Amino acid sequence: MIKDVTAKRFGNLTVLSYAALNRHGSSMWTCRCDCGMNRVVNRMHLVNGASHDCGRGNRCPIVRLRNFMEKVKIDQSGCWLWIGGIRRDFGYGVFSLGHGKSHNAHIASYTIFVGPVPKGTFVLHKCDNPPCVNPEHLFLGNQTDNMADKTSKGRQAKGECHGMSKLTDSSIFEIREAF
Repeated sequence: MIKDVTAKRFGNLTVLSYAALNRHGSSMWTCRCDCGMNRVVNRMHLVNGASHDCGRGNRCPIVRLRNFMEKVKIDQSGCWLWIGGIRRDFGYGVFSLGHGKSHNAHIASYTIFVGPVPKGTFVLHKCDNPPCVNPEHLFLGNQTDNMADKTSKGRQAKGECHGMSKLTDSSIFEIREAF
């Protein structure tokens, strides 16, 4: 006797209909994930919680959003601070949108909440806070916009702090005084 689970919910799955018995005699059920994908699932996997979504990992928008927000802490300034993995170079968070490729977390945030980032376009921060992933603090720009934003916020290296600098500020002062 097959126990009917039609129309019941298990995690993000709603059972649509009975599918068949598998080769072990377990009942299989066609389910729909909240993201819209259908999947045939063993009844026992539904009941014990082993299957609770479409099974596509971070390619499922429901799972992706849940996984993303688990790595966010909202501070008093309104920034959504990334508490997941951080890149050492510039302090940006790291997040995978599926397909085995990692992205900067602020770019992933823009993609999840706003839409795709066109090729050759940068995702910039209004708040100038690299770990912030609040989509309201992000905007798109080109390379020129990115450089102008960096300069206007005082992040452009100059003087002896510039990586190509040969002279210190004090040696430049001494040279100018000598003439």
